[in-house]
Amino acid sequence: MTIYHLSAGSGGIAHMQELVLANPGNADPLRTSLATSAGATLMTSNLDRTGEWHTTPNIGLTVMLKGWLEIHINRAAPKIFTLLAGDMLFVMDLTGEGHSSRAYGPDGMSALLLPLKASDLASFGQVFKNWPVRP
Repeated sequence: MTIYHLSAGSGGIAHMQELVLANPGNADPLRTSLATSAGATLMTSNLDRTGEWHTTPNIGLTVMLKGWLEIHINRAAPKIFTLLAGDMLFVMDLTGEGHSSRAYGPDGMSALLLPLKASDLASFGQVFKNWPVRP
């Protein structure tokens, strides 16, 4: 399982990084740290689908269930990250040029979208040793 963080960086360019657990010996470090707001959404696609460049309306957590989701960032110097089943992505790309995505897979793609409040993020600096200082 890989956990990522996506946010708007300086100059409005999206930034994405893999997060590293602060205590990898803890068998279940996220169980008590992921209290979410109401309104989870299941996103599914049976087709190869590409989304336009956009920002996200709210911060949240995307959990990949099946298939693949490519996240494209930085139009000037493009980077592509591929999320697989079991991967998680903290999304806080609220401003700037945003990102685009491509959903695909042999049997389609499914992901669970969980909205988060800013207060939900307060303790993540203790969970991930490289959690960004500014959400």
